[in-house]
Amino acid sequence: MTAQEARRPVFPVLVIIAAVALSFGVHAPSLGFYHDDWVFIELASRAGGFWGAVKAFASAGYLSRPVEILQFPSFFAVGGTDPLPYHLLMLSLEAAQGVLFFLLLDRLLGSRRLALTAAVLAAAHPSRSALHVWFASSPQTLALALALASLLVFERRAELRSAAAVLASQVLYLASVLCYESTAFLPLMLAGAHAGRAWAKGPRALGPGARSLAALWPYAASLALALLYQRFAASVLQESNPKTVGLSLAHAVKVFGAGLECLTNRVLHLVWTSIPGFWSESSAAAIIAWVAIAGSSVLLLAVKDDLKSPAVRGAAGAAVMGFIGAYLPYALSASYVPQVFGFMSRTNGAGALAGGLLLALAAASLGSRPAVQGSFLGLLVLAFTLVHWQTGRQFARLRTAQEGLLASVAGAAAGLPHGAVVLLDLVPRDGPALFAGHFDFSAALRLKTGRPDLGGDIVKRNLAGRPGKPSETAAGGAVEAGGRASRTPSGKALAAGGAFVYSEKTATLTPLGGPP
Repeated sequence: MTAQEARRPVFPVLVIIAAVALSFGVHAPSLGFYHDDWVFIELASRAGGFWGAVKAFASAGYLSRPVEILQFPSFFAVGGTDPLPYHLLMLSLEAAQGVLFFLLLDRLLGSRRLALTAAVLAAAHPSRSALHVWFASSPQTLALALALASLLVFERRAELRSAAAVLASQVLYLASVLCYESTAFLPLMLAGAHAGRAWAKGPRALGPGARSLAALWPYAASLALALLYQRFAASVLQESNPKTVGLSLAHAVKVFGAGLECLTNRVLHLVWTSIPGFWSESSAAAIIAWVAIAGSSVLLLAVKDDLKSPAVRGAAGAAVMGFIGAYLPYALSASYVPQVFGFMSRTNGAGALAGGLLLALAAASLGSRPAVQGSFLGLLVLAFTLVHWQTGRQFARLRTAQEGLLASVAGAAAGLPHGAVVLLDLVPRDGPALFAGHFDFSAALRLKTGRPDLGGDIVKRNLAGRPGKPSETAAGGAVEAGGRASRTPSGKALAAGGAFVYSEKTATLTPLGGPP
């Protein structure tokens, strides 16, 4: 075996794939569709083939993300209305993303152990749990994989000695940004890594850092091209879902502060709140497997580099600039603020990469005490696995409840007149809701019954479980939980007898009374 072959990272790649499989793959067969998933599945199923689905997504307001309007129909062509293929595809993207991040760090930092530790901790970081269960968020996972592939090819441009490498890196980057914008500033990670390594060689890192930043000019040009296209899509192509941009210092400070919390104390809170449910619901075999995974990580993960080494300082630079690059799109979004709970945890998709690097740096600071470092890494894996398994269980239960509810509603709604609206009165529950509103329940109802004429909505209740504000329906009306139709600003109301309330508590479907 040659020295080059000995350096082939077969074992680290297998470790990363195993980390992804053991973190998220355990519950993948039990997961279903949630919220926006139903809308996308219905849109694709009614389109009549792949190109029909592409046209449907383009018409639905996704022209500013042309790669996304190809990705969703591609997934549907593989999975149809069965959730399992979607979750297996998402797992594959997660594994590819983790491997690409490792390969990039291995090249940037020159330390395989540090690269592996950071890549595993980034892949398993619990701050972005929505990306592992929510098919609708898969464009961001694909975008991250494309962006990391772009950075890796760009870093190899000198070795390949070809302008084609630079061109290929920019094609991958454009595909990434035009799939999901959260990766727009991820190339800053390269400049940070190079500046950090230069800092290790001397006290003056400003010059090398500036040169590393200037070397990213192809990415600046590609980003300008992507933004120009999105502006074109919004104005000329009449994009119905344009991306908002706003410049607000207060919002930017809030975003970066929230991003830092999502990678630190909010993750700790997430772990803490997951412990009671995990402990009470886990079998002895599950707990043994959980501890065994953490114990194995102590043997596989370690950082032996000195804190002043080029590898560690390069990782520090990559972490800082990667953090800025990950949350800068949200700082410019005019509305989004990172969160670690629920479906909005997707805002930490790129931030988890910086989170993995920060944790690897924390492990490096314990390098002089191997036992302490091993315990630290083992506890991290223990905590992260706990969160992922508990999240998987929660969404697996949600799927079971959804399927039971939809089957019951579909049976009760078999004889409804054409164009009827089913209003779902849900039992209050902890955790994610079965359905969030008209958009997902209507789509799920039509898919389950095979009747595209039906509409649906949710009866809204306040925090005390009592009837709250009216909920707008597909028919343009609004329905109070008391069972009476009320007016919307448009002046439309549900026709008496055309709407029916389904009570989850009693499993009954009753006509909605007309206005007084």
